Amino acid sequence: MIDLAANELQTAAAAALLDDAYRVLRRRGMCAVLAYLADEPVTADTRVGSVELQSVPLEMQLEAVVARAKLYGAAFTFRADLPDRILASGTEVRLHALKAFKGKEGPCVDYGHAVMYRGPFLDATDDDGHVYRRGVRTAVCKKTYDILTSEPYAQFFYGIPCYMPPTENEAPIFDCNTPMVRDPKVTKGVLPAGGSQACCDPSTSCC
Repeated sequence: MIDLAANELQTAAAAALLDDAYRVLRRRGMCAVLAYLADEPVTADTRVGSVELQSVPLEMQLEAVVARAKLYGAAFTFRADLPDRILASGTEVRLHALKAFKGKEGPCVDYGHAVMYRGPFLDATDDDGHVYRRGVRTAVCKKTYDILTSEPYAQFFYGIPCYMPPTENEAPIFDCNTPMVRDPKVTKGVLPAGGSQACCDPSTSCC
């Protein structure tokens, strides 16, 4: 795990620091970012206590910086109830904590696995734009299966492994750009990996 404090650096330097954190993290390693974020743009330098803040991103900007660093599974784990500073303009600055992980690199191969989104929402979208509908057995590549059955996603998904997965040399390439419903016969080993169907009629735009 790597802990980073973002506000004591200019925006470009903070982004470079995240890039470096990505480089040194092991696969499935976690990066924790502690930062003061503003609800409205900050147009002048500010200070919180004895700390001079070089940059104060908007609340919606920190996640984008983490995504740029190729990290996944970003989630806010803390947001101060009260602002640490209220500027003359009325802008409120609060302390936030966000964590994200490394490990979505690598080829997409089909081992016949599936995941099922538990809810509570109708559907969920991951960092790569894949949509998972509640209660639907969704086909995923082995890499995505390993990610969604690990922290921070495991509490939201059921993993449905293939009973008789192909060997590494036999596993076909998986098209991660096309959401698919996994045929139960594939996870049971009756049909080979790749025996799935499009998750819906494209004209319905349900995916």
